Amino acid sequence: MLGLLIHTSILFLLTLSAMTTNTSSTNLPPWLTLPATPSLPTPNSSAHAPINNISLWHALYGPPLTENTIPIILLHGGKISSRWYGHLIPSLSTTFPVIAIDTRAHGRSSDDPSVDLSYALFAQDTIALMDYLGIRQARFVGWSDGANTALQITMDHPERVDRVFVYGANYSPDNVNLPGLQGISFGADLVDRERSQYEELKRDVGLQAGGQADWEGFVARVEAMQAGEPRWTGEDFGRIPVLYEVGDGDAPVVLVAAGDHEEAILPHVPGRIHGMIANSQLAILPGMSHFGPLQDPEMFAAVVTAFMSRPR
Repeated sequence: MLGLLIHTSILFLLTLSAMTTNTSSTNLPPWLTLPATPSLPTPNSSAHAPINNISLWHALYGPPLTENTIPIILLHGGKISSRWYGHLIPSLSTTFPVIAIDTRAHGRSSDDPSVDLSYALFAQDTIALMDYLGIRQARFVGWSDGANTALQITMDHPERVDRVFVYGANYSPDNVNLPGLQGISFGADLVDRERSQYEELKRDVGLQAGGQADWEGFVARVEAMQAGEPRWTGEDFGRIPVLYEVGDGDAPVVLVAAGDHEEAILPHVPGRIHGMIANSQLAILPGMSHFGPLQDPEMFAAVVTAFMSRPR
């Protein structure tokens, strides 16, 4: 059973079953496992958008886009693709138009090696795709690097944001928990999976000469970005408008989420980000690590869907 407790601006989730669900055949707790990567559901349509000197792959799910709809845009983590949202899309797309994006250089999207990767650049790509599709405002779900991109969008383009859910974000490279990352039991599986899926998707869309993907170059570019970004302060987070009251204007609402067994980001970081965003909310999801959307997809989807469904 999922319990939802709200106290002022802090949202905390508890469940008695989270400690025993989604365990592997070796009876490991879910936060110590990396379940299989889901497949993307069959989209209504998918295409490459020619924006910012790249080809940005995206797929549309759920109800059709109209002038008045506010879709949910999914922004994935570093070195993976939108495929990792395969569990979440069916839950959201029954109600909302959903747009899955492969971030620049990731998955099926192309890259422009002449410019450095950055969260600001990813944010610009997302806004450009919204313009390309005729979308005025969107709801955002961001995970890891995608969470940082969603925060960058909310800082730079708050008028384009209805609300944003971020999971596993950080505000400084110093927030990374290096001992935690080095201690991940499934680290080798994670890297092998990232590489094989990257190369498979690049071959499928023919973005690399001879069908060969430059995995080492790709990783170097992503890790160079992560080593230097983000570097946000309270002043940067102060650019995010205050949490709206029902009936107010277009100011976005931000929910900062993390797993209670987060191993990639230091434990204080979600609360610190929450504290720097006026009237934001904080959700600690039990039984999950940085890879929670795979470890307990039912709970993750329930929390995101409930947040996105709240009336304005």
